[in-house]
Amino acid sequence: MKKIITLCIICVIALGSCTKFEEGPFVTLRTNKQRIAQTWLLEAKYDAVNGQAVSFSDNNKITFSKNGDFTNSISGIEIKKGTWAFVGDDELLLTYTSGLQIVETYRIIKLYNDEFWIIDDDHEYHYKPY
Repeated sequence: MKKIITLCIICVIALGSCTKFEEGPFVTLRTNKQRIAQTWLLEAKYDAVNGQAVSFSDNNKITFSKNGDFTNSISGIEIKKGTWAFVGDDELLLTYTSGLQIVETYRIIKLYNDEFWIIDDDHEYHYKPY
């Protein structure tokens, strides 16, 4: 009887923690919010259509806080500051003001503790922890 209960508990945890991302941990005990809430450094940028590497600014960082705020900076200069949210199973929404309110939507490809990949219509971005 103990084995059946243990097996049921493991199944509930495993099924409740499965990822929806294209590439990502199949099972994890950390929530998506816990994994994304840190500072990430842009490591690579690719053209979303042809997959070719694209140049990008050095020291491009984005910080996500657990309370839903984010900051994007390049070489210490803040370029975007606003809020973030998960939408649906695999989308990330960034909202900020730059004269007008701007909303950017990305599809999350991979979200590990040590890798974070997103894509929009133009580019695919690969981040690593800062």
